[in-house]
Amino acid sequence: MRIPRSPKPSDEQPDSLITVRQLLEKSPLYATKELSIPHRIEDAWPYTLELPCSVCGKSRPFSRSSGNEEHRFIGAGVNVSAPRLSTGIYDATYHCGDCHSNPYRFSVHFDCEEAAIQKVGQWPRWDIDIDPTLKKRLGDAELFYRSARIMLAESFGIGACAYLRRALEDLVDPILNLEADIADELGEADDATALRKVQGAQPFDEKAREAYRRAPADLVVDGRNPLKELHKFLSVAVHKLSEEQAVDLAQEHSNDLKFVITRLHTWMEERREFRDSMQQARRPTT
Repeated sequence: MRIPRSPKPSDEQPDSLITVRQLLEKSPLYATKELSIPHRIEDAWPYTLELPCSVCGKSRPFSRSSGNEEHRFIGAGVNVSAPRLSTGIYDATYHCGDCHSNPYRFSVHFDCEEAAIQKVGQWPRWDIDIDPTLKKRLGDAELFYRSARIMLAESFGIGACAYLRRALEDLVDPILNLEADIADELGEADDATALRKVQGAQPFDEKAREAYRRAPADLVVDGRNPLKELHKFLSVAVHKLSEEQAVDLAQEHSNDLKFVITRLHTWMEERREFRDSMQQARRPTT
């Protein structure tokens, strides 16, 4: 079946469309963003979104289907056509540009008086699943990491940060141990000794500081050390940030923790596999 498409816009998009796109692509349920509300509903939706497609098995451009905008006035109980945008809940559906299936449906509340939008519905739901490989590498900390993802899916940012902090506390010794193994591989004996010395019963803050100070260079991306950011900001989020600010921070640091665990394990596994292949190649053939 051919799915009708909205007219393609110009390359230059107004800030309002960029904000709506960020909300739809990246934000969990009940996330709120300030927005200069456009006058017409057809001007409120981005033409395309970049979303994971379960059919294609990867992230793909999704196009908005034309004629699917609906408005539900608060308390009205019925859908009515609304060419001009007024305060209320609006729906839009996006289909994969490749397979033309696997639709995403979003519901967004536009508040014209407060100049704000809130995501109030999404299907398929915001992803809280954990990759099986990452789950195995997280070990006992997987429970806290999953709880953080569940909190984040409902925009409970402070709760998500608290669970991420707890996951980091459980992971700090395994991280130190991986860093010490990497230091051994690189011939950095002093770093390896220091990293092993601080493991165990030492205070968490001391272990976390040692972990980011002696982190392998591969963990630092564009001058940003994710271990340092995790240690620095998770406690701040729990005690000082608003719920909305904590949501943004929890999203960022959930990715930080995933990156750290994945990168350290992958580095060691790839190095061992390469060494094994070299040893295999050097064995005399009979």
